[in-house]
Amino acid sequence: VYRGVARLDGEGHCEVAFALPEDIVDGIGTLALRIEDGGVTETAAKTLPIVLRRVDLALYPEGGELVAGVPCGLYFEARTPRDDPADVAGVIVDDEGTEVARFASVHEGRGRTSFTPVFGRTYRARLDKPAGFDEPVVLPVVQGAGVSLRAAQDAFEHTEPVVVAVAAPSDTAATVGLFVREKELALKPVRLQAGRPVRVTLTPGSDASGVLRVTVFDDAGLPRAERLVFRRPKAALTVEVQPEAEATIPGGAVRVNVRALDAHGRPVPNAVIGLAASDDALLATVEPRERAPRLPVQALLGADVRELRDPAEYLGGDAQSNARVDLLLGTQGWRRFAFQQSGEFMQKHGEAGRRALAHRYP
Repeated sequence: VYRGVARLDGEGHCEVAFALPEDIVDGIGTLALRIEDGGVTETAAKTLPIVLRRVDLALYPEGGELVAGVPCGLYFEARTPRDDPADVAGVIVDDEGTEVARFASVHEGRGRTSFTPVFGRTYRARLDKPAGFDEPVVLPVVQGAGVSLRAAQDAFEHTEPVVVAVAAPSDTAATVGLFVREKELALKPVRLQAGRPVRVTLTPGSDASGVLRVTVFDDAGLPRAERLVFRRPKAALTVEVQPEAEATIPGGAVRVNVRALDAHGRPVPNAVIGLAASDDALLATVEPRERAPRLPVQALLGADVRELRDPAEYLGGDAQSNARVDLLLGTQGWRRFAFQQSGEFMQKHGEAGRRALAHRYP
């Protein structure tokens, strides 16, 4: 398709542009690089997903349903026929063709939008990017009764309460609960007025962290809305690794000094640390998004999602990382009333469902 020469700038960057063939079958390409610098030559390769005119767009209403007359969040995940993430953008329109919201993917083909559905209307998602998609995706049916549930922010610090907005199309009573798996952390009754979101503050202990579950129960005690939220851990460890020698030789012994520090920079006594050494050249052959997650990511997120690709992008602590975690839980971690209907959930999802519930075999 293309072969050329490019020169890196002072920051080690360059841009290459080329046209793709009109007829592409499998939607995957490979960019192979040979880098020469001062007589040293290195190679690198990266796969490039190519979005064909076939995209699977999965839609996940925040809380579980689109409820008429109240603000509702909507998450989505776009995948190619090869199950790779697709970069998409588009609009939500009603059955009269009126635009009610726009959306665009942010990370791993995932994104979110929001709008207030109208009872009796039907809604469709229409893709504008990539071009050439003529078949709209029908949104779930708008419910005339129910409860909408929206998180106030993408992630919560360990010092912060979990805050959500709850709304219903008619006056009713509800109870909002915060859980870690089946353990109750906080419970608060609320009175809902028709069409008016109520801000609910749930305050667990400072040791409650990782993926938490918010469930809204109606006045009969039945679950009506549910979503996952993320709360950052209270304690954080920093591990310093310092080689005693600046350089070594092939086959030579390497000695390193390791020190574990807490969040205040103080040494942690009796810490147990495992170390592994790997060849950077070998690691470079694996796509970053395909690499195994580090232990904190696996421990905090791995059990609550179906898959964990591009794991290095989730726990950075910045606003973008928080948004990626929220999109991950809004799509990959999306499940509804799994703990209230555990038998049905495990029958539907098999081993993945048992893992999500930490189910023990007899």
